[in-house]
Amino acid sequence: VIVVSLKLNDIKILTLKIERLNQRFPSCMQTEILKVTGMTCGCCVHNFTKTLLAVAGISNATVSLTEWAAQVNFDAARTSIPRIKSAISASDYVTGDAAPANGSCR
Repeated sequence: VIVVSLKLNDIKILTLKIERLNQRFPSCMQTEILKVTGMTCGCCVHNFTKTLLAVAGISNATVSLTEWAAQVNFDAARTSIPRIKSAISASDYVTGDAAPANGSCR
């Protein structure tokens, strides 16, 4: 067990440093919906979700077997739709066109 003791002042300093880093290196979070084929069961959904979350820059992925789609939240500064599709193809699933869904940049 590791015990970390931080004073309130230390927390404020760390918070300020993080805010400065975020200003220097802004992220561009986007949400895309990818059409997916090749899934046949809940196990496929689980494996497909794991594949997506293994891509650096993806913060969240929701996969629907009934809609044959995956909603992916990702940082466009760290990854791209072609990289995501490449990871999907490497796992033997197929994607169609990406459709933007509430993409936002800070």
